[in-house]
Amino acid sequence: MKVAEVIVKIFEREGIDTVYGIPGAGINGVYKYLGQSSILKHFCHRHEEACVHAAGGHFRASGKLTVAMCASGPGATNFVTGIYTCNIDSIPVIAVTGQAVTAQLGKDAFQCVDIAKICAPVAKKTWCVTDPKKVVETFAEAFRVDREGKPGLVVIDLPFDVRNADIEFDSTNYVPLTFDAPAPKTTDVVMAIEMIGAAKNPILLMGGGVLLAINHPLNAGHCGIQVGQPIGNRAFLDSDLVLGIGCRFTERGDDGGFWLHVPHSGVGRLRH
Repeated sequence: MKVAEVIVKIFEREGIDTVYGIPGAGINGVYKYLGQSSILKHFCHRHEEACVHAAGGHFRASGKLTVAMCASGPGATNFVTGIYTCNIDSIPVIAVTGQAVTAQLGKDAFQCVDIAKICAPVAKKTWCVTDPKKVVETFAEAFRVDREGKPGLVVIDLPFDVRNADIEFDSTNYVPLTFDAPAPKTTDVVMAIEMIGAAKNPILLMGGGVLLAINHPLNAGHCGIQVGQPIGNRAFLDSDLVLGIGCRFTERGDDGGFWLHVPHSGVGRLRH
């Protein structure tokens, strides 16, 4: 079976039903079999960066993992901003980029950009698959890494000759790898509850991932020097305990907001 077809079969076995991308010489082999799939839908864009943003937006709206694909060279480098955005926001996406043939790697050939190295600092992990026999294990590992722990975006760069190679593959034998989901220690939960109980005006600082699953009337909005809102900043300054969940503490504030746990006398004053 052609590696290009194997990749589409893996997408299906991993539960992917939507792919965002732009066809091009470096990735068209995969598109051939993508078009034959009765499971996968494809949305074509006019700029590669939009493909990754759309894939990330799909997860934010539905909680379902998706794939972004594009061709080599400038197509792949246009992915970088979207890759950084998804990864820094803990949004799992599989980004697949086309590449020149393996014999041209590192030789400044036409549209032969080392996208795996370029994206390494801003992606959760990157691979350039140069051995067709390692395609299946690499994609399986990529899906595991993408979902495990703090989710993020991974990049798989696929050279032209590797994509066209023939390998043995039976999709019925493919089983997605298991992964560990982070869980808090019981002692830490007990300590947090005790601290909240002892506080007079505690607040919860929620990260973006938490906010995707929560809607609460005591949300006081953002805080910080740039995105901060008056109520959010006031609530932060008036608090005597800040419990951060899934967020980063920076001078610009969190991209999420506050869900306030306040005395009954203060509810009317702080709620939107």
